[in-house]
Parts: sequence; C-alpha cells; structure tokens
Amino acid sequence: MKIDRSKLKKSASEVPAECRQLIQTLRSCKDDEELLQELRKIESWTFGKCELFHWADILDICDGVLERATTRPKPNSWLIACDDSPNSQVIV
Repeated sequence: MKIDRSKLKKSASEVPAECRQLIQTLRSCKDDEELLQELRKIESWTFGKCELFHWADILDICDGVLERATTRPKPNSWLIACDDSPNSQVIV
C-alpha cells in the first residue's frame, strides 16, 4: 500500500543532516540486496528525529519489498515468494 502523498501535510521543519543522509543513501540503493546491506549497518539509532513525511520514499520502497516477498509464485499456493530458498533473506 503506497503512501498517498496528496493526503500528507508538507512539513515546515528541517530534516536533520544525519536523517537526510540516511534517507538519500537508502533511496539510492539499486536493489533489495544493497538495501539489505545498508540496513544491516544500522545497529542503533543515532540519526535524530524527523517527521514521517520525510520518510515516504523509503516507506514506499519497503512496501515494495514486502509486496514482492508475499507474492504467491503459483496461484492458489500456500507458498509465498519469501518461503522459496533463493528469496529467504530476512531484513532484520
């Protein structure tokens, strides 16, 4: 479920530099594997606070990852894509 940007309130607050850099880094990931590697580098939150509005692009990317992971490779199958061996990586 992608974020409906028409319903988001534009924020007047400035994004902290650390958050802005992290958002740009995650947004620039070429594929899920690169995104996974970037997310694994984060062991504790040291990036300050900013509003949800600023994270909309990253949340949409994560939504895409979840959508691909929960797609059924075969109709009416109990198996979903993340259960398949080549797709079994977990972003934690």
